[in-house]
Formats: sequence, structure tokens, C-alpha cells
Amino acid sequence: MDVSPVPDFIKEYAALGVDIITTSSKSEARVKDVEAILTILDDKISVLVGHSGVGKSTLINDLVPEAQRMTGDVNDVTGRGRHTSSSAIALPLINGGWIIDTPGIRAFGLSHLNKDRVIESFPDIYQVIQTCMPNCSHHEASCALNAWIESDSALKSERLIRVTSLRSLLEVKPVSDEQ
Repeated sequence: MDVSPVPDFIKEYAALGVDIITTSSKSEARVKDVEAILTILDDKISVLVGHSGVGKSTLINDLVPEAQRMTGDVNDVTGRGRHTSSSAIALPLINGGWIIDTPGIRAFGLSHLNKDRVIESFPDIYQVIQTCMPNCSHHEASCALNAWIESDSALKSERLIRVTSLRSLLEVKPVSDEQ
């Protein structure tokens, strides 16, 4: 089973101005795709992070053939990958730099972080929030983020995506001890 990318998900990253290369282990353009990825990764330290079965180790094997990382298929019934990597490993890239393969993520949470720490990871938004009223939850109509989104029509969609992402992260509830 080959899991294809979700177009809306890709659009969110495109709005952030990052390089995007979509590929598949079954793609006829795979060699060209891998060359493009290697060019982007030149002289950088990069980490592949994602759920089990998304192709992290498969991509590592294309980028660093001598790595011979173990790979597996996505389960046809559950749609989930099986954990084949049990530890992170850093591998040198042919043109300089490093690529780090990591085990698949089963769950991701930020509930252990203070909300201010989450906000600080959005430096542009963090500056705007400094003008908010004390105790602003950043969901109110009067929140400074709303005016910031509307203040630049060329950046409106990108800003909306970033603010929506932040607001979503701020809504994460801590896991109770009973769970």
C-alpha cells in the first residue's frame, strides 16, 4: 500500500515558503526526486521525522545506499506502518551534511509545555502577541493576531495558517493521570 500525500497538508507548508518535493518509492521520477532532495540537504544536518510507515528509512536508503536501513510495508488493514527503526542514526550524505533517521512517532503532544514556550516557537507571532491584552487566550475577537492577519493582504493566507496552527496547539489539553 502506498500512502499518497494529502494536498491540503502540502498547501499549508507551501504557504510557509519551504521547499517541497513529493515522491514515492514507486515513482518513475524517484532518481530525479532523490537528487533534488540531496541538493536541498547539502551541507546541512537534517532529521526525518514522521509516523511509522511513511517512508523515512526507504528515503534514507535512497539518499545513503550503503545505510541498508530495514524497511517495512504499511498494514493494508490498519493503514499503519510497523516500527522497523528502533533508534535514531546519523548518516553522512555524499555531498556533505548529515541525515538522521528516527523511529516512527506513535503520538505527539505538547501538553507538558508551558503555553508561553509554544508561542515563543512562532517568533513573528510572539512579537504580535506582546500587544495583546493581559490574559488574552488568542481566540477573542479583540486579539491582536486578528488585526495582524488582516494587515497585509499578500501575507493574509500564510498568516492565517500560522495563527490557526498556533491556536490549535494552544487548545491541547494536558493528559490526566487517570488515562
